[in-house]
Amino acid sequence: MLGANTIPSKSAPNFLAASAASRVLMPQIFIIMVIRLYSGSFA
Repeated sequence: MLGANTIPSKSAPNFLAASAASRVLMPQIFIIMVIRLYSGSFA
């Protein structure tokens, strides 16, 4: 019972954390790339 209950409880938060991290990190990576393009063009 404990093993069957711990696996879904561990996989669900990991999946939610991964989706939340991708939603937060992807815009930051895009912004960093844009800033590098502008800084490279201005330099």
